[in-house]
Amino acid sequence: MKTISLAGESHRHYRGTQGIGAAISLDAARAGAAGVCICGRNADNGNQMVAALEKLGTKAFYLQSDLADVAATQALCAMPSPGSHA
Repeated sequence: MKTISLAGESHRHYRGTQGIGAAISLDAARAGAAGVCICGRNADNGNQMVAALEKLGTKAFYLQSDLADVAATQALCAMPSPGSHA
């Protein structure tokens, strides 16, 4: 399998607190992402993922949100990515 480098980049992942989303977030950290921002409904899962990502040396952020809520999802999409200067 080809490996990629995300060194110094920021990664935002919706539904990144469990399952495939969590695996993608962890892979981004392993690929050198400087920051990973995840969101999901369950704060306990989110906080556990932040700890796991930070253990890999990546700055991590968790935002609690329900993607079934259109207004909340639009607000998330409008936020600057972690590490951006917007």
